Amino acid sequence: MADFAEWIEACSPAFGWGPGQFLEAYPLSRTDAAKVALENDPFGSELIRIIKRHRATGFSGTATHLLEVLNEHAAPAIKNMRVWPSTAATLGTLVRRAAPLLRSEGYAVTDSRTAEGRMIITRPLSSAHPNEETGV
Repeated sequence: MADFAEWIEACSPAFGWGPGQFLEAYPLSRTDAAKVALENDPFGSELIRIIKRHRATGFSGTATHLLEVLNEHAAPAIKNMRVWPSTAATLGTLVRRAAPLLRSEGYAVTDSRTAEGRMIITRPLSSAHPNEETGV
């Protein structure tokens, strides 16, 4: 990505952009794209709603528990979509894929195995432990 950014920055005058204008806009564009991707994904948007409900304390539970919570709150039309997880294993995979997008929205996601099963923990980055900010 660094080569790409350098190349575009070098080409900036040909596009009519001032020095550093692309490098300033690029991270904002990536953040906006991540936000749109998460909001337009039926699973992602429901996951964000559940995380926001637990904003103060974060969510901590097994993938099975998170799937139960999501199924309780999601509309039937969303739950019947092919992209909706039907198993805890599928949910875990989707959460791991969504982790970078969730970080861009200000949430740390930790995914680990315990005796209880696969634990998924979400919390605002401001209250996350430093090693959790790197994701899953």
